[in-house]
Amino acid sequence: MNLTASERIILHIAESWRATEAVPELTQKGIAAGAGVQRSHVPRNLKRLISEGHIEAAEGRIGGRARKVNYYRITEAGLRHARELRESLRKEMVIHGGNEMTVADVAAEFAISPLAVALRTDGTGKFSPPVMALQEVPGLIEREAEIAQLRRWSHGRGPVMVVYGAVGMGKTALGRAFISGHVGPHAWLDLREGADLGGVIDEMTAALGLAGTEGDIGKSIINHIKARRMIVVLDGYRQVSEDLVDFLSAAIEDLGGGGKFLVLAQETTPSYCRFYGRGEVIRGDVTEIHLKGLSIGGCKRMLGSAHIDEEALKRIFLLTNGTPLYIDLIKRGDADELRRRSRFTNAEIRLLLFSKNVASHA
Repeated sequence: MNLTASERIILHIAESWRATEAVPELTQKGIAAGAGVQRSHVPRNLKRLISEGHIEAAEGRIGGRARKVNYYRITEAGLRHARELRESLRKEMVIHGGNEMTVADVAAEFAISPLAVALRTDGTGKFSPPVMALQEVPGLIEREAEIAQLRRWSHGRGPVMVVYGAVGMGKTALGRAFISGHVGPHAWLDLREGADLGGVIDEMTAALGLAGTEGDIGKSIINHIKARRMIVVLDGYRQVSEDLVDFLSAAIEDLGGGGKFLVLAQETTPSYCRFYGRGEVIRGDVTEIHLKGLSIGGCKRMLGSAHIDEEALKRIFLLTNGTPLYIDLIKRGDADELRRRSRFTNAEIRLLLFSKNVASHA
């Protein structure tokens, strides 16, 4: 696998072919970072690509800022060339997990572009995957299938993913683990109870660098997310205002295969706050994940008690329903936090903390 600097640059620019205005990824700084090319080498390669008719230079404002910047966009000829390069790259072989795999298969597994696979492959052909240490984060034991589903969604056409789960099921931990391995722009917003559209718009405006934008700011936000192919995470979704529900409902159609929303929602979210129906799920516009508690084996792994008594382990499993937050607090012996974050009685908390220390006599 031996891509030239110009080939990496044209593949990177082609990933933003839908952009109709200036975005950070299409500036020289963004191109250098995204294509894995030294900043000092970018200008001469851009000049060559312009002379070949593959890209063109333009001026624009990023996020409504006053100062114009130079950015670069793909031409029709350049897009055709980039597609040929991508198809050839997808057939290349790399080594992953001790096995030889095509770039296409590795890209699909990690929901990243073929260019990203190339940039993570060394001179011997060995691919280094994004680091996602699931077992080191409370709430991420037994979540490999959900991470894989999020990766597939990020690479697919569906604009919205909603992860449902009860309190303590690890929705936020799952979202952060996924985003930490995502290659591409993203923004994270923490929603408060009763969040309304105005507040969310203000936060999105700041997160996306759109201060000073005139006109329909909601439409500008969606256009910006779409052009940059961003993933916007809304964490803590439950009881929200009607205007925010309407905004997200419209966004499903308006994103049109560009950017995406990842919504981390309480399982108890009221029906009138759910911004989509069964039709959107059937069409694939919205995908749902419903997080369940850990298995009894997962509880044992999180507790880190290899020799715990089977009856004591079963007692913890049944009382907590395998909720990762509660298991982690039991492991740490944090009675105060367990009392604050759960509905367990004082007697149940004492029993849970006692049970984790009961060793098997087998």
